[in-house]
Amino acid sequence: MIRKVFVSTMCLLLLPIFGFSQEVWDLQKCIKTAIDNNLTLKNAALTKESAAIDLTQAKHGQYPNLSGSSGTFLNFGRTIDPTSNQFIAANFFSNNYSVNTGILLFNGFRLRNQIKQSELSFQSAMLDQEQTIRNITLDVATAYLNALFAKERINVAQSNLAISEQQLNQTQKLIDAGNSAPNEIFNIQSLFAQNNQALVAARNDYTLGLLQLKQLMNISVETNFEVGANANVDNLTDPLSVELSTLMSRGSSNQPSLKARQIDVLAAEKGTDIAKARYYPTINLGGSLSTNYSNQGRIVTGFNTEISSQTVIFQNNPVTIGFQNQVPIFADKPYFSQLKDNLSYGFGLNISIPILSNYQIKGGVERAKINVERAEIALKQEQLTINSNIQRAYADAINARTSLDAIKATLDSEKNAYDAASKRFEIGAVNSFDLTNAKTRLDIANTNYLNAKYEYIFRSKLLDFYLGNEIKLN
Repeated sequence: MIRKVFVSTMCLLLLPIFGFSQEVWDLQKCIKTAIDNNLTLKNAALTKESAAIDLTQAKHGQYPNLSGSSGTFLNFGRTIDPTSNQFIAANFFSNNYSVNTGILLFNGFRLRNQIKQSELSFQSAMLDQEQTIRNITLDVATAYLNALFAKERINVAQSNLAISEQQLNQTQKLIDAGNSAPNEIFNIQSLFAQNNQALVAARNDYTLGLLQLKQLMNISVETNFEVGANANVDNLTDPLSVELSTLMSRGSSNQPSLKARQIDVLAAEKGTDIAKARYYPTINLGGSLSTNYSNQGRIVTGFNTEISSQTVIFQNNPVTIGFQNQVPIFADKPYFSQLKDNLSYGFGLNISIPILSNYQIKGGVERAKINVERAEIALKQEQLTINSNIQRAYADAINARTSLDAIKATLDSEKNAYDAASKRFEIGAVNSFDLTNAKTRLDIANTNYLNAKYEYIFRSKLLDFYLGNEIKLN
């Protein structure tokens, strides 16, 4: 009865694993999915796009500007007619147009330095985006290895559970044959329960590992997939074959974040040059073109001859004298004729010379120098962080390698001891306590080996990260 319960329990535990087939995602697919969906990376892309806009805007500052304007007015009462420039007392309609242009000739090379600073900022944004991709790759690889580790623990736990069942059956046969005491089965049952518990724990860890991986990829937790086959230690970067000086040199040169901070220093120095440019005169060349229209505009279309008379006294007698007058004939001047005739244009040169700025210019220069110092400190901090991380990664990789070798030797020894105990148990030479004790030591050795194995794989991949190698498994 007990045996049936244990077997039923094992079948229920194994059912979720083998009950249906799921798609297997390799490391590269997980990395690509994480990169495509990562919000931090999308924000970095927007930062790069904004830097590109700043660069384009700075470059276009070298070109002339051009603007146009138009106005329409209804005037009432006494005002100046824009076409005749005379005061009139009438209601009238007017319309004007103007075009203005200007170009910067000199501003202390401020514009040129702004373009250079924008170019540097764009390069820094690109490098920061590249560093974000590298960090995502490392984070996904770490989570993927954790899931693989849990999955391999499941396989080991399943194997241990199957062996425990065999031992349970063997013990029951020995008891039934009278070759073993009935209480011998209790130790085997305890071992079976422990292996059962280990399988449950491994499956829980695997579920959590997949959850962490899905969160890094920013996909639905309901997405069903499995990680690939168990990782192995073949073809890994051996830390014992890597010189620390080589790792330090390549590790620094392969980190985009360090290059970005170096460029930030150059950009800050350009900021100082930009601030100093305000000490110099600014020279602008500008031009304008304008015209206008008024419904009070008139044009002479001809003349009428009129005789006007006037009475004068000639020799004490009144005499009427007639005069001929040419009276002009007016008509409304056409719209486009007014625009053509009222056209005016001109150009001018403007020079602005700073004399007293109330510490505004000097204050800007001093702040720019502080920004340079901040950028230099950030560069030093980044270099120190990278150097510290590389040295720690190198030491951890060597320790992981040597620990794996030592634990592998212990595992081989425990396997031999357990095999000997199993054979002796089958013939009744040892009791169940000795067998379960040997099995417990073997399980501990297996667990330690798995821990050391995946620790070494991770540390080796971290070396690949700093060496600039592609992070991949098998």
